[in-house]
Amino acid sequence: MSVTIFKTLITISIVLLSFGVKTQAQNANVTVNQDEKIAKLLDVKKQINKKNYNFTIQIFKGNVDKASATLTVYQKLFTQWRATIEYGNPDRKIWAGKFLTRLNAERALIKIKKQFNDAFIVPLR
Repeated sequence: MSVTIFKTLITISIVLLSFGVKTQAQNANVTVNQDEKIAKLLDVKKQINKKNYNFTIQIFKGNVDKASATLTVYQKLFTQWRATIEYGNPDRKIWAGKFLTRLNAERALIKIKKQFNDAFIVPLR
């Protein structure tokens, strides 16, 4: 036999034998004992997250170019409250943050007004 035929037969034999080997894995069962209060707490959290936001802060109203520039400035100064440009005809508004309570909105407004004097709270409907 030539060397190449011998190598080919050995390779084929190894491949065929590897398919014939049965693999064995470990099986385990895990039992988790969880307090019922955890499930209730998760349900309460889900309900809180479903609530609609009631307030936002308007920091600008004007043309598109100034709105984009103002948004850029805002995003550099305030990272804790996300701001978006709301489209109206013909002006654009920049709304910052979404707040469940007016108290939270007023706390944010105090900080934002230091940079944007004309900012005010807008109730969301």
